[in-house]
Amino acid sequence: MEACNRLKHVRTLLQLNLHKGHGTREGDRVAVPCDLLEQLKCLRVLSFKFFSDDENLLHRSIGELIHLRYLDLSYTSIVTLPESLCFLYNLQTLKLKLCRNLKKLPSNMQNLVKLHHLDIGGTDLEEMPKKMSKLKDLQFLSFYIAGKHEENGIGELGELPHLHGSFCIEKLENVKNSGEASNARMDEKIHLKKVRFVIPTLKKMYLTNYVLTKT
Repeated sequence: MEACNRLKHVRTLLQLNLHKGHGTREGDRVAVPCDLLEQLKCLRVLSFKFFSDDENLLHRSIGELIHLRYLDLSYTSIVTLPESLCFLYNLQTLKLKLCRNLKKLPSNMQNLVKLHHLDIGGTDLEEMPKKMSKLKDLQFLSFYIAGKHEENGIGELGELPHLHGSFCIEKLENVKNSGEASNARMDEKIHLKKVRFVIPTLKKMYLTNYVLTKT
């Protein structure tokens, strides 16, 4: 009980792999029970990276960790993210790299208005949530899937001026016309160094610093 009381004030919780090397073995990790996680109200940093053997890694109580700034679920077998994740209004970094079983993000992702970093590289997402344009402070986004509807279409990128580094846009076949494409305002994203467009008929086309789009 005394140990649990001390844990209530923990700000960083990392699931550590105790055996050296890249592989994991049964028993290498100590799982954090859901009821204990619910008590860690002061958490700022939470990582389950490489905790790959649990498809239901996150409990809906994750939404109660309102002070959380950093959440890393990379390389896990997680299948779905609870909608309560969208109550983490202070979250700045969400890493989901190589979560290969993940096919969708929570529908209210637009509520995470302080999000700066969203790593979804290597996931199997089928579409983007609606109104991603509300994440105006977003600086890193692995890729964006152009949807068929205005609320998750390519135009949502128009309100994300701070994107940095490399970026990929998929399913360009859903873009209906040049006017819709121009709403993405890609030429104004001066911090992007490389943009990759994935088009079914053209396979992959790489543009560096918009060399092929500027006249």
